[in-house]
Amino acid sequence: MSEKQTTLDKENNTNSTPRCWVAVASADHVARGYAGGFMQVCHGKQGPLKRVKPNDLVVYYFPTFTYQQKDTCQSFTALGHVTSAEPYQVVMSENFMPYRHDVAWLSRQNCPIRPLLQTLSFTRDNPRWGYQFRLGLFEITDDDMNLIARKMGVELSVV
Repeated sequence: MSEKQTTLDKENNTNSTPRCWVAVASADHVARGYAGGFMQVCHGKQGPLKRVKPNDLVVYYFPTFTYQQKDTCQSFTALGHVTSAEPYQVVMSENFMPYRHDVAWLSRQNCPIRPLLQTLSFTRDNPRWGYQFRLGLFEITDDDMNLIARKMGVELSVV
């Protein structure tokens, strides 16, 4: 298989290997998604969710406990795998109709990031490690997901 085809397969997630994602939201928003069995990112935008496919793993990171507050937490929580094929839209109000993916949650145990900063590949030796969380959703390695999951009390079979 050519390098170009492998890249296309990864972008479209047509291979059988799930991708691993960090999603970012406040703890109160994550709690709603956990209770409802869904994920939502970037204030309900569809675009980022289109990259996420069934069986992909997602772990939420919450920088704060409450949306738009400065009550710092900086922890991972709510780890699970995506079960819906495509993002779908819901009506929360006349002016807010966010997109979501269904998720089968495996854990909601908090895991502070600070003890992992020099271990995770996406934070190691990076004094500006928090910047990428501003993206709202980003891909991480299988090794990083496995480490976070173990710290949350979950053993994954991600190779």
